Amino acid sequence: QGVRLELSWSTTPELISSFARPNMARRPGQALVVLASVPMLLTLLSLLSCPSPCMAVGGTGAAQAAGPEVQELVDGLREEALKRAQAAGWNGTFDRWEAKLVKTQVVAGTNYFVKVAVSDTDALHLRIYKPLPHTRLPPTLNGVKLGQDHQSPLEYFEPSDREL
Repeated sequence: QGVRLELSWSTTPELISSFARPNMARRPGQALVVLASVPMLLTLLSLLSCPSPCMAVGGTGAAQAAGPEVQELVDGLREEALKRAQAAGWNGTFDRWEAKLVKTQVVAGTNYFVKVAVSDTDALHLRIYKPLPHTRLPPTLNGVKLGQDHQSPLEYFEPSDREL
């Protein structure tokens, strides 16, 4: 079962070309009909509403200052992050819990890579997965990198046994 979606080539050429066949003839202003599955359509719609025009599916955007939405996201995962850190042998507490920087990655949902200040000198990096809204699933903490400071670069990292 597909969904018929008509897009104007003049407004979204890069986006459309990522879904179209490479040998398809296109002219500016020509409508392009794309037959898409529902998951592909949801991904396409999330790209069109994406706040960062430079971010591509699968890649991370540039690091940006974390706003209130990101702070709210990390606030809900503070206790879980502390439990994971203490389970790994870290014997501190979070004197602060302030989201400083964020990078995002569009997947079937969004991965957030967030630098969180936990003291005046220390930080940790969180990898948070936020599913697409139609799933009605909550965000999940998929990784914690300890041993970071305020100058540590915020980078993509895979959830693995090395991270918590």
